[in-house]
Amino acid sequence: MPVSRSFQKLLGKPRPATLDTSDLGDLTRLNPEPGFVPFEAYARAKLLTVMAGYDLARAVAADGVTLNALHPGIVATGIIDDLIPAVLRPLEGVIRRSMLTPAQGASATLHLATTAGLNGVTGRYFVHGTEARTPPISYDLIAQARLRDASDRFLAGD
Repeated sequence: MPVSRSFQKLLGKPRPATLDTSDLGDLTRLNPEPGFVPFEAYARAKLLTVMAGYDLARAVAADGVTLNALHPGIVATGIIDDLIPAVLRPLEGVIRRSMLTPAQGASATLHLATTAGLNGVTGRYFVHGTEARTPPISYDLIAQARLRDASDRFLAGD
């Protein structure tokens, strides 16, 4: 069941995550404690995941490995608690019923992983099973390389 139009109106027009590429040198600066907004941090993490995925897809393509990303729709998980304004919390049950169940959200992943027509397709992004574009910064090869370098250093403990 797709998200109802009334709930989409409540959320407003989708807003791409903001990303200051100068912060890519130090991953700890991407979501600083002062002014921290949970859902913005979540959206930024998703953007960074997509960017890293595009980079990795290119790196492993010669080995026959495919890597894609997807947005299944709005799924009734704990993350939506940050989306529901306090004034609407009494209606949380109704709002959740207008969203996808976790099983429905997972079906988008299964579709992407098992559809024969997508064999060999890599480095793409899908929304509800349809290929879509991500924010322009996500395709920036220099930003992707800086993210990979910062991630490697962070994971190495540097």
